[in-house]
Amino acid sequence: MSAIPAPVGVPAESTLPNAIAPENQVKMIVIGSGGRAPQIAQWAANVAQNAIQPSGFNARKAIWITDPAAVAADLNPIVPAPYPTIVVLKRDNTISGQETDDGDNIDEGEIELMYLKAGA
Repeated sequence: MSAIPAPVGVPAESTLPNAIAPENQVKMIVIGSGGRAPQIAQWAANVAQNAIQPSGFNARKAIWITDPAAVAADLNPIVPAPYPTIVVLKRDNTISGQETDDGDNIDEGEIELMYLKAGA
């Protein structure tokens, strides 16, 4: 049985610039630690895991910013406050889309569509 995928935690595990550095992946950034953010971050990681190719390469990456204030200097150039729940970056790190959770508008299907729209 394979391990449950986890999003890259920022700032706990990485810095935001390091987490978004590879330009050959679509990045889904989940922002926040309250409400449904933990569930949405896990869904983003699960959906990303489904894109792993036989070579081991994954064109998708889930990033979870649990403390946006701690990384505001790096986050604000990408998306200004007030922050949405999800920001999706294309392979060239430009924004493909964003969504703010209203309690029922984000699910795994929506996450898959956001990844696909961004190109992966």
